[in-house]
Amino acid sequence: MDKNERLKMLVQSLGDRNPRHVGGIGGGYIEEGQWAARRIALEYGAESLPELLSKAKTCLVLPFDNPGLLRQLGFQDVEMALYWRDGVSSHYKEMLSESKLKFSFNDVKPYLQSDDKGHREAAAAFIAIAGRMMYDGVPYLIKMLGDSDSNVKETALKALCIIRGKGFMFGNQNARKWEKWWAKR
Repeated sequence: MDKNERLKMLVQSLGDRNPRHVGGIGGGYIEEGQWAARRIALEYGAESLPELLSKAKTCLVLPFDNPGLLRQLGFQDVEMALYWRDGVSSHYKEMLSESKLKFSFNDVKPYLQSDDKGHREAAAAFIAIAGRMMYDGVPYLIKMLGDSDSNVKETALKALCIIRGKGFMFGNQNARKWEKWWAKR
């Protein structure tokens, strides 16, 4: 297996909460996705970013409002899809907190500012999934609410709602509301 195939396999394992035995005789168990996150951090670092952005985008755009489509994607129900997304988020945070990981928000920033709408959308999703480790990106998400591409706008809005824990009752697309909220934090 070449290096790129191994990275894809490891990224695919993020979100997997099945136990994996580690440590040889008398060793303990960790989640499969947690083990994969550690391997990615140790073996790939910033080189893994394009694959991680893609996985985050998949995670964020799951159709939670469409149980039939979720079943087609392999989830039994909405709760299982949310459980998987939370697992991915947990594993991303584990990976980003790994001391040997050699990338930061500055590595994600070019994707947020890219001319490629797919890169911007994936980077917005990554910030939502990665959580506090990437909060430097929130002002960029707010700016993306005015993006020319509707998918980028929608992903940025979803990301902001996840980070805040909820949207606003009225005017979710209003960047000024989000700016005020962010300034108060």
